[in-house]
Amino acid sequence: MKVNTCDNMILVHGTEPHLIREKVAELEVGISDDAKETLKDASISSLVTAAQTLSMFCPKKLIKVYRASFFSGSLTPKQVKELDGLIEAIQLSDHTIVFIEDKKPLDKRKKAVKLILKAATCHEFQSFKDWETEKIVDWVQKKFQKLEKTIDRNSARKFVEFNGKELSILAMEIEKATVFMGKDDDVSFEKINQLMGGQAANLFAFNDAFKLKKVSEVVNHATSLMESGEDPIKLFGMVGSNLRLYM
Repeated sequence: MKVNTCDNMILVHGTEPHLIREKVAELEVGISDDAKETLKDASISSLVTAAQTLSMFCPKKLIKVYRASFFSGSLTPKQVKELDGLIEAIQLSDHTIVFIEDKKPLDKRKKAVKLILKAATCHEFQSFKDWETEKIVDWVQKKFQKLEKTIDRNSARKFVEFNGKELSILAMEIEKATVFMGKDDDVSFEKINQLMGGQAANLFAFNDAFKLKKVSEVVNHATSLMESGEDPIKLFGMVGSNLRLYM
């Protein structure tokens, strides 16, 4: 079968779960809950059925397929033919099928993966490397821009230094910072610290102590931060980031 890329078959994959979740959420915008369906570890035959099933109430559905079972392992000639049939069924369907691979990198040598990559509209999201701090700073600035705020590069860099490099935590802290800033569209490290009652500076001190391997100061800052309500998960994220970089 000659495979052409089709708009209603989408593959979202990679090693950065936060960006994958964001992309899936973007695809769901404007779609009611009744028009969404989620499948996990789906087989080829179950997906053919889903693609061909018509509904009086939801003529067009968004079907999210997490970790399709046929993406791993080898395919028999019969399964290859079935997969060709699935791709054709999706191309003829009014539904949109979104394949989501968010647990491990795709093995692009696999026959099933090759066929889906060739036929689907693909979105790949790779995690930033530990040394790609400036790329994360770029991401932070763009994230603030989407929320109609601007942050200078030096402040964005400080923001990353004391919040860590975990994108889900950074996204949460960016949302929090925009709330703190209110109608003020110009974000800076100093303003955030002032509005947070010095908490940002305390986080920065915790991060600094870790880099300098001052164990007692790390413990003291961590205790103080948690007593003042800081999220322990955020602190663990900072610890993990620093361990990879400095230990």
